[in-house]
Amino acid sequence: MDIDSIRQTLIAFVENAMGVAVSKMEHKRDSIGFSRMIWTAEVIDRAGKSKDYIVRHDDGNGPFSLITTKSITHEGRLIDALFKSGLAVPEIFAISDDGASLIMEKCGGIADFNEAGTAKPALTRSFAACLARLHATDSAVPTSATDGPAGLPGDLDEYLAPYRQHCRPNSIIDAGIDWLRANKPGAPSKRVLVHGDAGPGNFMFDGDRFIALIDWEMAHPGDPMEDLAAIYFRTYIRGGGGDILDWYRPYIAASGQSYDAGGIEYFRFAQFCKAAMLAELFRATASPVNEAIFAAPLKRVEASLRWAQGDTALLDEMGFPPIPVRL
Repeated sequence: MDIDSIRQTLIAFVENAMGVAVSKMEHKRDSIGFSRMIWTAEVIDRAGKSKDYIVRHDDGNGPFSLITTKSITHEGRLIDALFKSGLAVPEIFAISDDGASLIMEKCGGIADFNEAGTAKPALTRSFAACLARLHATDSAVPTSATDGPAGLPGDLDEYLAPYRQHCRPNSIIDAGIDWLRANKPGAPSKRVLVHGDAGPGNFMFDGDRFIALIDWEMAHPGDPMEDLAAIYFRTYIRGGGGDILDWYRPYIAASGQSYDAGGIEYFRFAQFCKAAMLAELFRATASPVNEAIFAAPLKRVEASLRWAQGDTALLDEMGFPPIPVRL
């Protein structure tokens, strides 16, 4: 379906679901990541007032289209449950019958942490408190985990299965998965609901006011250190995050979790492998493909393989400092 056809389909979805007239439907796609389509719907309500909603849509041309456990329906139901539990997340208004689209609240503020300026310390504390609350969320919140005693930790198997099915074998990724399988950490003292992509760029804020955690498609039950690894990943990929301990210290204080540097190192490696598998899945679904975007994810896995052998030079060269041994 071309972009204009998708626009018309989404206009009809919003108008039918919300009982309003759509005056504008604009598309924005993340130029860095491999996420789903994001649209902004400007509507005119019954009182004649203008209001914006966010519409997320799976057009079938992205890696999450191939990861069945990461569906739009799952994401929408999860966010809805978290919103009703009182967590700072966007409100969900509707999920399409075909499961390809959802309508959610457009939160105010911005997501670019580089623009936070002097508000960064207050925002990292508020973010840490929100993440700690997420990790304390009741286990009844819907999740999509597939891991078990024979599987890989967290949701790694959810990425590995479609990668094996749809992508050409890649020796670097395969070596990374072999290392992760051979070096699995012990089970966490408590499995929590993990955001999976937490950190700078994935929460909204206005000045020093934290508004909401966003982008939940990678959420799953697992080890809380997975989210600390995600914070590391986003801090040094996106930039602007500052000292990683400025994120870790308030989280540990707010959550009461034990700090596990070795666990964060393991899940940093896992995060790099996930990103590389997502890139390969993107290669399998998108056309045309810009081959230049696939080099960095593979290089990060290669750097992790060297790190596992005691060589940190490539990680250092790429701007990834050591995980602090202690807080």
